[in-house]
Amino acid sequence: MPCLKPLDLDGHQKNMKNALNVLRKYDEHIIKERVQQWKTDEKIKGVEDILDILISLTDDNGNSLLSIEEIKNQIMDIQLATIDNPSNAVEWAMAELLDQPKVLKKAIEELDKVVGRERLVQESDISEPQVSHSLC
Repeated sequence: MPCLKPLDLDGHQKNMKNALNVLRKYDEHIIKERVQQWKTDEKIKGVEDILDILISLTDDNGNSLLSIEEIKNQIMDIQLATIDNPSNAVEWAMAELLDQPKVLKKAIEELDKVVGRERLVQESDISEPQVSHSLC
């Protein structure tokens, strides 16, 4: 009965809100710390992950494309998608790449450097650190 939905009689809604709050608190510290590292040039050289990529996205004027809130939401989407189904996470990543042509171009260039254009990426290539880095 839809009219009883706001009452959360089974407690699932409360449990989900609590779980999401725990995840957000955990992520918030890490994201703020990494943004601060980028602002003060204390970022570890040579180490880049999806969070670094989201932070580094800028427009033609050098302004950040994503706010801290948007970055938090993107990271949350990734975390929840991987819990649900890994293929959903891949689909989400592909959609985001298509929506961000600069990031897509960078990923293609990195894969071309590591794997080349003569063949398709194979499952055995994923164990190569350079390929894993390019895909993440």
